[in-house]
Amino acid sequence: MPDDATLMDVFGFSSADLQTNRAGELTDAQRERVTAVYQQYLRGIIPTLGIIGAIMVSAVVISLVRDFLSLDGLSLDDLARGLPICLPLVSLVVLIAVVGSYWLTGNLRRGRIQVAEGVARLKTGLYRGHTPYYQAKIGRHTFHLMNATQFGAFKEGERYRVYYVKYWPDVILSGERVE
Repeated sequence: MPDDATLMDVFGFSSADLQTNRAGELTDAQRERVTAVYQQYLRGIIPTLGIIGAIMVSAVVISLVRDFLSLDGLSLDDLARGLPICLPLVSLVVLIAVVGSYWLTGNLRRGRIQVAEGVARLKTGLYRGHTPYYQAKIGRHTFHLMNATQFGAFKEGERYRVYYVKYWPDVILSGERVE
């Protein structure tokens, strides 16, 4: 039967971490872990923004080249009409991505701790028929767990208090069974 020691082992926290989380704070080790998740996110989003921008610029260039190869050819006026459309569009996509990522990662950057408390409702299955998924609903909050080991750390019908940083998926810092 899963207990607090199982939670500690699976999610990698100590009793000192749990005590600090109860006070609404992160330990230095947890702050490093949360920072690493945030940095991993940034390493993924920057190339994505570059790819999106390159695709949009390429689409405009291809359109202009296609017009140039047509019977009428391409005039400087055509080029002048294409660039003012392309640049604001690329800028808008980049702005939306930057603002969206800033909003999405706000809790990671600030290390804001959230608490979920309630009876565990566990759910597992296959996503699209082949990829396993694991969920633990604690009170009103659903955690999307990474693997069967994390899933096995919780017991259906038991009451838990889980400390986490909101993100996708949420970063579970610590937790405990409660009476």
